[in-house]
Amino acid sequence: MRARLNRQKIVTVRRVYQPSRRGTKVWVEDFETGQVGDAWFWHASVRAGETLLVSCSGGWGPHHQRNILYVGSNYLGSGVLLRFAPSDVRAARRHYSRTRG
Repeated sequence: MRARLNRQKIVTVRRVYQPSRRGTKVWVEDFETGQVGDAWFWHASVRAGETLLVSCSGGWGPHHQRNILYVGSNYLGSGVLLRFAPSDVRAARRHYSRTRG
């Protein structure tokens, strides 16, 4: 069963491993925690290295038998809300690393 929809996260696409007509399977890194995991981007084409603000939910991935982050939905479309410029991401990482301690 999937978790609530419309949770927002900032993620960086680390690896695209299966593009398809209805979306893209990727590995993403959570900007805040640094954790890496599988994600399915409904109706979106994303590239490795992109940092995105997404609307997402968590759930069980039946194909690989592990948790997966679902971005968007089959019915509502892409959950990609914003694509960040690389220079903004670098500045945010510098600031975030200084404020964490």
